[in-house]
Amino acid sequence: MENYFIIGGEKLNKSIVVENVYKSYKSQSVLSGITFEASENSVVGLVGSNGSGKTTLIKIISGLVRADKGHITVDGVTDYRHFGNEVSVLLADNRNLYWKLTVKENINFILSLRKNKTKETIALTNKLLKEFNMEDKENTVVQELSRGMQQKLSIILTIVDTAKIIMLDEPTLGLDNESCLDLVKFINNMKEAYNKVFIISSHDFQFLAKICDRVLYLSNGTIKKDFITDSISNILNFNQLQVCIQKSEDTDLKCFFSKFEEHLGKVSLDDDGLIINFKINDTSQIKDIIDSIVSEEIILRSINYSKPKFEFIVDELNKLV
Repeated sequence: MENYFIIGGEKLNKSIVVENVYKSYKSQSVLSGITFEASENSVVGLVGSNGSGKTTLIKIISGLVRADKGHITVDGVTDYRHFGNEVSVLLADNRNLYWKLTVKENINFILSLRKNKTKETIALTNKLLKEFNMEDKENTVVQELSRGMQQKLSIILTIVDTAKIIMLDEPTLGLDNESCLDLVKFINNMKEAYNKVFIISSHDFQFLAKICDRVLYLSNGTIKKDFITDSISNILNFNQLQVCIQKSEDTDLKCFFSKFEEHLGKVSLDDDGLIINFKINDTSQIKDIIDSIVSEEIILRSINYSKPKFEFIVDELNKLV
């Protein structure tokens, strides 16, 4: 197997090669035959329901957990005991920082622990603190920071590592919209400037759509589909309109459904009425749907407009598998 991809005539090193990986905990299978590759200067997203194996896969690639079977190469290293030298990882909990230390003390200690305290990393860390509006928090004890501030600091310390492979598990947890946009901008700049590989697990599909080159859809421990992000951007980028209407034998919904077939999602029935989900790419579509409900003399019980629920996205992805 070659150790590089050729894209546009340019050789890009295969920084991660995962071949036929299996993992079980006691009798519970978690990963079953996972195979994929990722080149330098790329961002790969991991999506899937809770329990689909995303976090276990991240832990195996980072060397925190050993696979039962299969082969993994991380930036040329094949011994899992040394993967930690090649990978910097953020896990989806609050155990990434020392709570009794200040922000500055955490930075100095963790960078020193990794033997990564250089003028370049200190300068980059200070730059990120400024970009994430945390420069005035240097002397604040971590346990006194908000959840969002703690997450920002964890991300900063993960990203500034000299490791070529950066793995982020649910990085947008606790972040406001402005911070998410800052993170998108910085990751895109970082992968270009330093030829990094980012593997990001997230339930924030709109974040992934802005940042990923590919998205691996995991289900029951297998990769059901390896999507090029552009091919599913219409799914990842839409918002969800959910309306509940009164179901009546006198109401003929065929005409109503036919008008919006392109945007129609899951339809279900509960005690309150008929629940209809729509994929919305443009807010003007909301007015069209409501106007049609009124013109058809359909009784509207409730309406909700939001980012799509995870299950709604999964339904759409399953249609493409």
